[in-house]
Amino acid sequence: MKVLVAGAAGYLGTELVRVLSARGHRVVGLDLDLSRLENNAEYLSNAIGADMTRKAELKGKCDGFDAVISTVGLEYPQKTIGYFDIDYQANLNLLKEAERAGVKRFLYVSVILADMESDDLPPIVVAKRLFEKELMQSDLKWVVFRPTGYFKDIVNIFLKGAKKGKIRLIGDGQTKFNPLHPVDFSNFIADNLEADNQVFEVGGPEVYSYLELGKIAFEIVGKPPKFSFMTPGGFMKFAKVMKLFKPMLYPIFHFGMWCMTNDMIGKKTGTHKIVDTLTKNRG
Repeated sequence: MKVLVAGAAGYLGTELVRVLSARGHRVVGLDLDLSRLENNAEYLSNAIGADMTRKAELKGKCDGFDAVISTVGLEYPQKTIGYFDIDYQANLNLLKEAERAGVKRFLYVSVILADMESDDLPPIVVAKRLFEKELMQSDLKWVVFRPTGYFKDIVNIFLKGAKKGKIRLIGDGQTKFNPLHPVDFSNFIADNLEADNQVFEVGGPEVYSYLELGKIAFEIVGKPPKFSFMTPGGFMKFAKVMKLFKPMLYPIFHFGMWCMTNDMIGKKTGTHKIVDTLTKNRG
């Protein structure tokens, strides 16, 4: 199968390209910065640089493909660009070009609980949810993957906190989820490349509470566990004050609160263990 992977230089895209190539697919990578694809050159039959927020730059980029997979999403909002611009509009531009080009299949990496009913969803979830609806209403065969969260998030939050001597949690720390390694997720996507009109909520093989993950992180760095806890209401009051000074942080805080107060448990897949990744990155 000839597959276009959008966001091919990202955390997930990098591994997905390698997995698909190893399975015999002809893979073309698309990313904003063409130079970032050089490290994966041996796995790509071609590399394309394009700004997906600009429709004109996508013209012709989907021609001749059997499937398009988008892992594209904004990690941190900026002054001139937000989640709606990337997670919704950029992906919609790619979808429309795929439709024009006659691509039969479009696969999208969203986020778990994107269909959750709530009046206070974080902007990133709203944007992904809106695009899911556009995809499901399109004429293409589609697959939506909703991951629980990635190993890198545990390293960035819990390991860093443990090294500093304190981990801050929202709520009581008992919220559970099963974090996902990008290789395991990539294999799951490859296994379901030809699924038709399905949604998969996907997680790793182990379910933990945030408190349990924190204790593991402290054990790995060799420090006594020390936690601070904020109520969701108290945290959002703090976030709203911070919004006055650093407005770009507010959507990130909002998403963090949402993650730490909702169980996010997807279909168990893969073999990678979070303790191994934490140990590898303990420094």
